[in-house]
Amino acid sequence: MKIRNSKAVRLAGAAALSTMGLASLGVAFAGPAAAAGTTTTTVPVSYSCTFPVLGATAVTIAVTTTAPTSVTVGQTASATASATLTLPSSVSGAATALGVTDIATTGASTVVIATEPGATTQTTTATLAAPFDIPVANLGNPIVANLNPVSFTATVAGTATFTPGALTLDLTINPPATPAIGGPQVVACTLSGTAPTLATVTILPKAVTPIGSVGILALAGIAGAGFIVVQRRRTHAGVQA
Repeated sequence: MKIRNSKAVRLAGAAALSTMGLASLGVAFAGPAAAAGTTTTTVPVSYSCTFPVLGATAVTIAVTTTAPTSVTVGQTASATASATLTLPSSVSGAATALGVTDIATTGASTVVIATEPGATTQTTTATLAAPFDIPVANLGNPIVANLNPVSFTATVAGTATFTPGALTLDLTINPPATPAIGGPQVVACTLSGTAPTLATVTILPKAVTPIGSVGILALAGIAGAGFIVVQRRRTHAGVQA
């Protein structure tokens, strides 16, 4: 009696092992995650700003924030924002009365707080992207300023929020009408009431590789190959006998 298709038997064993190996990989590793989208929200933020001559003045800024809908633990969540400020008429009135022609905004910064589950916070600062100049005649119009991006590294799965903090405006008033407002001025603004949520980001847990599944399937592949080898040896032994 001759052994037939011994090559086919060897190929079948290799195919079984390969199939099991691919199956184990299929269970162990998920495909690449789909890119997360972004969400844009506009929220009013109320401040009390201390202007030269006027003192504490109520100001409301509409902050438009674009942030990722979700990130995975270990990734960076970056948000961009723009602020639309409408000054009260008292500011433009005082500037006009003092003979001011324009106000240059040379810088601005606002504290942004990222809070993760468990009240873990990461504080960063959003700064003015580019300086701009405002003629006094336009002080009553909405003033739009873009801010540089802010970010935090996600460490805990759950929901994180971006909230605003204190705001500082760096102004140069031209011409310096009086010693009280001569030269550069720093206008400090504090939040009025509770800080609103500018954006919400879902933090996803890292994918876990099921090592146990890999081990079981790999053993199954080896066992399958071993069974074929044993069968071949038994058949060969029977022919020799």
